Amino acid sequence: ASPFRYFKSFTSEGGIKAPLIVKLPKEMYSNTGEWNKSIVHVTDLMPTVLEISGCSFPTEFHQHKIQPIYGKSILPILTHDSVTVHTGDGFGWELFEMKAYIKDEWKLLRLPKPMGSGNWELYNLATDPSEMKDVSSQYPQIKEDLIQRWKKYAEMNHVYD
Repeated sequence: ASPFRYFKSFTSEGGIKAPLIVKLPKEMYSNTGEWNKSIVHVTDLMPTVLEISGCSFPTEFHQHKIQPIYGKSILPILTHDSVTVHTGDGFGWELFEMKAYIKDEWKLLRLPKPMGSGNWELYNLATDPSEMKDVSSQYPQIKEDLIQRWKKYAEMNHVYD
């Protein structure tokens, strides 16, 4: 996870940031070895596989309703039709009381003591990808907006405080 903060099982960058290598069938795209640094979430993998395979996601199984699919196909990124599929979207995390929410270059992070302060902290990942300088006092409106977004994420995903 170096040079990022902490490691797997943390909601800091060292715990949630990971590379993804994708090899498309040659007939879909022939260029190789290119980098794209836009945010992609694990929830984007199923929609991508479904789009590539031409399959649809079922709405029920054995007369039981299935939770709607969450995420977006990243095929437009892979075929260079787009540089991102998540413009303006945000993503939330919660694991063992460690919480985070990312939207664009902003990251809201709460690590309980002794790993963190126990308070919500705000980081600009464009200028501080290692989460070293909490900029909460300079951007209180951004911090409050991300806290509200995290609360909506938590409610939608049945995260209990």
